[in-house]
Amino acid sequence: MTNPPTGDLFGGADALLVELEPQEAAAGVDKAISLPSGRTFTIRIPPGVSDNMVLRLPGADNSNPAEPRDIFLRVRIKPGYPTYPTSAPPVPAPGFPTSGPPGPPPGFPTSAPPGPPPGFPTSAPPGTPGYQTPGYPTSGPPTSGFPAPGSPGAPTGGFPPTGGFPATGGFPAPGAPGSPAPWSPSGVTTQKPASQGRTIGIIAGAVLLVLVVCAGGTYALTRGGGKPTNTSGGSTATAGNTRSPAPSPTPAKPPVSAEEYTQILAAVDAALAPALNQVVAAKKQAELATALDGMRSATLSQLSTLDQTSPPEAVKSVHSELVTAFGAFATVLNETATAAKGGSICAGSSALSKITSSPAANLVRTAAGKYAGTYKIGTFLPAAVADQNRKLGNGSFVKKGTRNGSGKLKIDNVGNNQDALISVVPANTKVASFTVYVVAGNSYTVSGVRDGTYQIFLTSGADWDAAAAGFSRICSFQKFADTFQFTTTSRQYTQWTITLKASVGGNARTDDVPPGDFPT
Repeated sequence: MTNPPTGDLFGGADALLVELEPQEAAAGVDKAISLPSGRTFTIRIPPGVSDNMVLRLPGADNSNPAEPRDIFLRVRIKPGYPTYPTSAPPVPAPGFPTSGPPGPPPGFPTSAPPGPPPGFPTSAPPGTPGYQTPGYPTSGPPTSGFPAPGSPGAPTGGFPPTGGFPATGGFPAPGAPGSPAPWSPSGVTTQKPASQGRTIGIIAGAVLLVLVVCAGGTYALTRGGGKPTNTSGGSTATAGNTRSPAPSPTPAKPPVSAEEYTQILAAVDAALAPALNQVVAAKKQAELATALDGMRSATLSQLSTLDQTSPPEAVKSVHSELVTAFGAFATVLNETATAAKGGSICAGSSALSKITSSPAANLVRTAAGKYAGTYKIGTFLPAAVADQNRKLGNGSFVKKGTRNGSGKLKIDNVGNNQDALISVVPANTKVASFTVYVVAGNSYTVSGVRDGTYQIFLTSGADWDAAAAGFSRICSFQKFADTFQFTTTSRQYTQWTITLKASVGGNARTDDVPPGDFPT
């Protein structure tokens, strides 16, 4: 079983955005998806998805094979939406006549969607439910994921020849009580009003399930039956062949005034400027990850507002570019938060560099510049900041401590390409006696170590951030498993040598420790 989704229902703000043309949404399409980890793969978007639908891919993120995670994709359909037909299409008689079912209704493509992606069969033995993926049997049912017409358990309302939805039955007719709302332009939102529905598509190895949640109840169309069940209580809804008039299209919002639009853009900067300041001020990984998640949430909230705003006609095209740019910018913030949690970015200074130097930040700057002084947006985003490579001198003490003993500690960092910080801590305490910086490719011997038993911690990385008292990039934290005892007599003293490069035959083991447990 894969992990359950967290946060908002069905992925929420964590869902990756996938943009589709209206014809792609209607007919289905193969799409390349890039994860925040950088891995890219292609999935099959099923036909008939709607705007703001969330597709769930159970266990698709196997970057950690021991704990595969679900991936959620939020569908966004570009302007130019299909329209509902003015009348319902003809309904085939039970048993389906030999002349074939009627064609798709107006507004849908007249050709069949592309075939299944590699690994999906093009034919199937009768009664085999669901999609098949590599590792499953090499044959399967038609690519719609539903029972074939006329087979046992098939819905009686009839299906179009290429779509995955019944022509008139299986769901309430448009405009009827409990029916889903007609398609309309919408953006990425972190929360929807309780009166609206949510739609989730689950793409799995064995079955395609589509849920439509409406005010009147939850209707599930699965592979097993032809009658949707009202799970919210009350009477059972049946799939009939009745016709209902198409709903009237939702009128377009009138453009906001120039003054209102100015206020909307100013609110975006006002919300994101303090969020970015919190990112820059973060000095520890956990603090940085939290700040980045907060800025991403703030960006998604402002993106939703922008996407639902009807701008003045003179800046309509620029506004569309701005919405696209903010969508890309939210993705960069998600990637940066993931990098902070994984240790490749460890302090606010490097996070600022990644954010401001990203192509998405340039998209925001470019769109903001096209307002040509008429409106102001993007003041929260500073100019691009390049990565830094700051470091201390070899043998520099971050903490000198009291060193009036006779013991010596030699630190060999010759075989490594990363600088290291060594912290020597008396056993059973959390306060370092001294902490010393050793540059990559060098070694250093600390003199004056007092007698006692010590634990030795080390952290390595790139770009020493003095304000954060740590490396800002590629940081790792370890502790030697063994303790080190220093003893002095009238005839001898103790000298330890530790080599930081892992080697075959080495006699010391290190264990990873949480960043917050490193003593400084």
